[in-house]
This record gives sequence, C-alpha cells and structure tokens, in this order.
Amino acid sequence: MAAYTTLTPLIQNDNLKQQVRMAIAVSAVNITNESAATTNHAARIAWAKQALTDPDAEYPRVIWYVLGANNPALVSAITGATDATVQSAVDAAVNLFAS
Repeated sequence: MAAYTTLTPLIQNDNLKQQVRMAIAVSAVNITNESAATTNHAARIAWAKQALTDPDAEYPRVIWYVLGANNPALVSAITGATDATVQSAVDAAVNLFAS
C-alpha cells in the first residue's frame, strides 16, 4: 500500500497525467455514442461536452478519485499502469461525476 504522502505527488506525474487526460477524452467520446436510454444520459452528455471542451479542468477531480481508489496499490503499479487499467479507473470516476 502506498503512503498518502507518496500518492499525492503523483497528481503531477507527467505520464499519469497524460494517461488520465486521454482516458477522460475516451470516456467522454464513449458517452456521446451511448444509447439515449442509458441511465442519467442527459447528465452524462453534459459532462462529456464539458470534458471534451476542457479536459484539463476535469483532470483534478478525476485524478483524486483514481488515486484514492487505487491507494492499496504500490506507486510503481500506479505509475506503470496500462492504458486499459487507467481507462477502467477513469470510467469509474466518470460514473460518479457524470450522474
């Protein structure tokens, strides 16, 4: 388990920042392609538009969620996460923020 004091600086980790920002964009695009019958679709579309307009504004909220949800992991596992792993974590955050 990573200590909180070692997790917090990861917010500024360039590679993780790029992965999370891109995962935000992918989540937003996926939302634009989902069925209108999806639960909370209107709120999710509003979030997607905002996220695609300014992913840097969404990054701080999402990275806190991602790091908090993965605090049992070692820092090396977080910074070495695959794109798919990061995408999964961001998608979970989006389900919270886009509802």
